[in-house]
Parts: sequence; structure tokens; C-alpha cells
Amino acid sequence: MEYAEINKNQLEIIELIIKENMAAFTLVSPDRALDSDQNFTAWTQSNTDADGLVTLGMFEDVTEENKEYLQHLKLSTKRNFRIFKLTPLAEKMFATMQGTGKPN
Repeated sequence: MEYAEINKNQLEIIELIIKENMAAFTLVSPDRALDSDQNFTAWTQSNTDADGLVTLGMFEDVTEENKEYLQHLKLSTKRNFRIFKLTPLAEKMFATMQGTGKPN
């Protein structure tokens, strides 16, 4: 049986979400013409990490539930984003983090 693992970037995303009580955003289709090499790489990695967390059952894609907000964001940035939130499973797994971003 093959096991999936949470990588360092994914763990940092989860910790930030818990610490800041927020959702995760990813940029749909980063563009080399618009983004620096560093930002292009970061956005590409964030998409990969978010998709991996969805597969692991840690993230839920809530883009459709936030269409209106994303339409406003697109008007101001000319970019498309996706939004993710932690699933109840992830919240339970990381319940020991209380605003510090670090396990108790």
C-alpha cells in the first residue's frame, strides 16, 4: 500500500490557516509574463500543494461557494483564484495548534 505524505510547504499552509483563522488561496494558471520567476514557482507549487491536500482529505475546494468574492478579486487583479478551507478531518488532526502555528 502506498501512503501519501504532507510535505513541508503543505504543513506551513495548514499552520498559517490555523494561526490566522483564514482560507487558502491559489492563483489559477500562473503566467510567466506576469509573474517573477520566484512568484511563478511559488504559485505553481501552491497549486500542487493544494491539490495534494484535497487528495489527502485535508482541504476542501470552496471556490464555487465564493464566486461573488472571486469575481470582485478578478476585476481588481485580472487574475483567477481558487479558495480552499480545512476539512473537519484536518481541523481535528491539527487541533493542538492554538494561534501560535506550532503544536502545543
